[in-house]
Amino acid sequence: VLTLDARALFAEVLPRALASDKARLAQVNADVDAFKARTGIDAREFDTLAVGARIVALPSGATKIDRVTAVARGRFKPEALVTSARAAAKGGLAEQTHGGKTVYVAAINDRIKLFGLAQMHVRDLAFAVLDQNTLALGEPEDVRAAIDAQGRSEERRVGKECRSRW
Repeated sequence: VLTLDARALFAEVLPRALASDKARLAQVNADVDAFKARTGIDAREFDTLAVGARIVALPSGATKIDRVTAVARGRFKPEALVTSARAAAKGGLAEQTHGGKTVYVAAINDRIKLFGLAQMHVRDLAFAVLDQNTLALGEPEDVRAAIDAQGRSEERRVGKECRSRW
């Protein structure tokens, strides 16, 4: 699991780190814009990212990063995000319901840079608005697992409140 301050990364860290390499900084910004154009999701709208992944050893001895899932918190408008994702998917955005939330799934089947940062092959990219400030993003089954985890967390919180009253 990796957590990062996404707002600082895009506003301060990358511009400072790549100040002497304007071409590379322009490429990173172009990658973020390409991800937004492809998915409707703008990485610059998020304050923090928590990213989980599975590291798999291949029979060849190489290592593969698999099942990347991100939970992003920030100041985005869920309705605008869904509208942008629909437009980017050009009618190819499926909707599923899971745990009382809507999971949006776009068939990508291509190599993309997730949030403009990490390049990977993505078949289906799913996202769900967990609350007004939180988005889960990844493979459909992983986004459903994030919804389930949020539900279990809420059940524990309510359970603690009930026990403390008695």
